[in-house]
Amino acid sequence: MTATVLNSASSVATDPVKTGPVKTGEIILRSGLPGRQRWEVPVIKHHPQLAAAVELVLRGEEGVITAQANSLTGRVLVKFDSQKVASPIDDLIRAAISYGPLSQAEMPDRKVMHTAFRSVLLGELGCVLVKSVFFSGGCGPVGAIAAAVMFFAFHRQR
Repeated sequence: MTATVLNSASSVATDPVKTGPVKTGEIILRSGLPGRQRWEVPVIKHHPQLAAAVELVLRGEEGVITAQANSLTGRVLVKFDSQKVASPIDDLIRAAISYGPLSQAEMPDRKVMHTAFRSVLLGELGCVLVKSVFFSGGCGPVGAIAAAVMFFAFHRQR
């Protein structure tokens, strides 16, 4: 079994001597494909403000397409353009950690996102209801279900 190691040029190499994940400082490369790496970063586990900061900083790096930091698992997934990224991904993660956690005021407001999702869902269900009433000659089972869901969601929101 060979382990995946990130060399200084940020390319993926194999190490025939070591088996299992190779530790790079305090972070561990768990899987690596060209343009995609998943890292175990124990310092962000159970620290959502630090995970959010790492994600935010990585997304701002040249060549990083997307970054997802999960505080429940302590993992960071980075998708990147290897031709444009300036430094090895592990260095970018360490630099992002060095910025420290976001303050409570800087954290994304999940309640606002949940409310926006609910509004979009209500709009879509309303559209289904209108279509089923006006274009199918009555309120079929889909319309009845949509009306019930809208009623429940509307009363729960208030």
